[in-house]
Amino acid sequence: MPFRNLYTRIFLLTVVICCSVRLLANSKDTLKLSGANSINIIPYLRYYKDCDKLSEKAIWNKYLAGSFRQHNDEHVINNGFTTCSYWYTLTISNISDREELYYWNFYNDGILFTLYETDGLYQLKKAGSLNNRLSLSERKIPIRSLTFPVNFKLGETKHFFLKTQAIGHANLYFPTDISTEKDILIYEVDFAFLMGRYYGFFLFSALFNLLLFIIIRRRLYGYMFGYTSFLLMFALSEYLYDPYFYPEQVYIWISICPKMFYILCALFFYTKVFQKFTNHSSFLPEWNRILNYSNSFLLVIAILFFILKIIFRTDNGFSSSFYLIISTIIGTHLILLFTNIFYSAGKGNKYTCYYLLCNIIFIASIIIYILNTLDLTSVRVMLQPGYMIIGMAFELITLSIVFIIKYRNDFIGLNRKLQKEKEQQVFLASELIKSQETERQAIADNLHDGLGNTLNALKLTLASTGNFENDNIQKIFTLANQQFRELIYQIAPKEIGEYGLYRATEQSLNVFKASRIQFSINFMGNENLLHEDLKINIYRIFQELINNIIRHSDAAFVDITMDTNEKEFILQIEDNGKGVVQNTAEGMGVKSIKNRTAYYNGTYHQENLNPGMISIIQIPLNNENNKNYYSG
Repeated sequence: MPFRNLYTRIFLLTVVICCSVRLLANSKDTLKLSGANSINIIPYLRYYKDCDKLSEKAIWNKYLAGSFRQHNDEHVINNGFTTCSYWYTLTISNISDREELYYWNFYNDGILFTLYETDGLYQLKKAGSLNNRLSLSERKIPIRSLTFPVNFKLGETKHFFLKTQAIGHANLYFPTDISTEKDILIYEVDFAFLMGRYYGFFLFSALFNLLLFIIIRRRLYGYMFGYTSFLLMFALSEYLYDPYFYPEQVYIWISICPKMFYILCALFFYTKVFQKFTNHSSFLPEWNRILNYSNSFLLVIAILFFILKIIFRTDNGFSSSFYLIISTIIGTHLILLFTNIFYSAGKGNKYTCYYLLCNIIFIASIIIYILNTLDLTSVRVMLQPGYMIIGMAFELITLSIVFIIKYRNDFIGLNRKLQKEKEQQVFLASELIKSQETERQAIADNLHDGLGNTLNALKLTLASTGNFENDNIQKIFTLANQQFRELIYQIAPKEIGEYGLYRATEQSLNVFKASRIQFSINFMGNENLLHEDLKINIYRIFQELINNIIRHSDAAFVDITMDTNEKEFILQIEDNGKGVVQNTAEGMGVKSIKNRTAYYNGTYHQENLNPGMISIIQIPLNNENNKNYYSG
């Protein structure tokens, strides 16, 4: 028994000596803190790649065996895409003149950080675990970064082990630093003010585009709203401000879906914005079709990825492989998209050139982001808050300016097109009305020269045979001649030019003297203010309205008023008939009235009075367009 105790003591002493030798051997790697710290701590880290899921004791033995390697002098830890865990060791010595509370911070999402302290022998004591899926109330330090608080006594040295494991994406990438509580909180406040400006701009841009989409109903602004919204969500996740932005109950679900989903959705809308803004479907239809297929596939992958993350909340080998597949798909789509952009710009599409200039900084930041993610190179962030968000902001500002200019140009072009179409319609309407009047005059002349001469010849023939002396035959000829003259007058009233509109209108009512309808007609104002063409059209409108009353109203009384002043002409016709059935199909007569009225920028109003109906025609006389009409 004494020997056994002796052997035990010798063994423990050997272990202590080995640990001390190991710690002394690494004393040159000890991070000495004297308060607020701005030193890059990554060169002080040693790491071990664990692909076998070793226990803490096995990791300790690996450390004693010298399996931990010196970390390179880099500004971030970037182990690329991996399913393995990485262990890090760090020795910290407090050389401040007082006790200190230091914060060890990690700036990334989707990684599980587990901190251990050594007890001086071979055991690792777990100090805590942190990941981005914890809400602020569940974290040890409720700030955006994942933070472990570490207390140090005066002159105390501690040795830490840190285990890192990807749980939200497949690559192990994270910046890290250590400083005092006060220094970290001051930095967080300053950085929060800086980021607040960017987030405020993104939020304003998203809401502004949404408002434009609701008001203008142009899909371009709907795509911009989707693109800006997912850019905002990506930036919140990238800079770890999402637990501040979302309510805690919502954040629990938001944190499950990593920023890879936001990238997929933002890229989908980004492509749509490019296609719509540059008229890619018209400029390069074949290329646009291929890009549409790729973009649709991207959307399907995004939806599938979202569903899988909801169903399988924990990461496994399949999800890690799926990250690699998605990254490949994103890379392929980006190559195809950039090829379309550069090819379209090379073909001389000016809007593609504008789009490329607006996105040049953003494209460069995407390339840097991809290179850093794939661990192909390491580009330091020289501009705060970062190249990616600066590129996003520059892109949105410049695109918004170009959108406004493009919309203004499109609006002016559309107005010119509408003006040309309106002028064409006016010209066609004018030609139609002229042709109608010409045709009416031709019909009247043919009737007068043809049928009129035939009636006169028949009259002479009957007179030569002595049959015309018959009273019945004379009455028939008198009636036929009267109806014939009234028909010609209705078709082409020559008295309008000779005697005026008012007299011609009054004369036209003589046809209905034998009917049971009583007419009352009132003329006001100076009809000389009306152009001859307008007089003819007013007369045609009057004819249609009277004919409709005769055919359909069963009225016994019709009151007619014509008023001509310097501003407008008004025709009002009111009857006591049965009115018209609403929501019925319009006949040719009503369409003719509306077309003739619209030709002079006038208005046509018809309303049932129960009993009766009133029709009001108003035609402005001081309208610039009407002046042009009258001048012809």
